[in-house]
Amino acid sequence: MRLQLDTQVSHTASTAALPTSSPAAGADKTSGSQDSVKVSTLSTALSRMAADRADRLQQIAGSLGNGSYGVSGSAIAGAITGHALTAE
Repeated sequence: MRLQLDTQVSHTASTAALPTSSPAAGADKTSGSQDSVKVSTLSTALSRMAADRADRLQQIAGSLGNGSYGVSGSAIAGAITGHALTAE
């Protein structure tokens, strides 16, 4: 599996509320409440993860560039085996 990180993506709003389009069947129509979904926490977490990942990739790229990056064969074998056992 190959993932591509696009750091050029911009977010237009950090908090979005999505009201429901119609009340559910049997819902109390006199209460005046609406359901909504707030994605600000999720958006913040995803942005932080993307930034952390980009920082880590920069560190790895630097290590590769100066020849100091090294991963043990057993770590690679373990990752390959683990992925093969959990892949569907």
